[in-house]
Amino acid sequence: MIRINNARLKRLREKMYLTESYVAGLLNCPIERYQLIEGGRLTVTDEELQTLSLLFGINEQHLITEEIKSTEILARTHKELTENDERQIAEFLNFQKMLKKNIKKELSVR
Repeated sequence: MIRINNARLKRLREKMYLTESYVAGLLNCPIERYQLIEGGRLTVTDEELQTLSLLFGINEQHLITEEIKSTEILARTHKELTENDERQIAEFLNFQKMLKKNIKKELSVR
């Protein structure tokens, strides 16, 4: 049995305008079981995790983990990064955001 990020599960379901009963039907479980899963009081089976990841079009790990840092996603091997590496990646990401804002600003002036 696997504990998932229930808050993320609920956000994903609501974002896709799906009902609890619809998702429970896809999982082939009673709605009460799904409500307990989404409420964080029950774990899921491997099969349920796979079905949920397919439904939402995301990696199974995304439902399991609490939070994924953007530096981890960018590097894919976070454990091998030094603090300095993380800082440089974060600075680069911030630079990209600033650049994107400036480009949008310039385009809106024209």
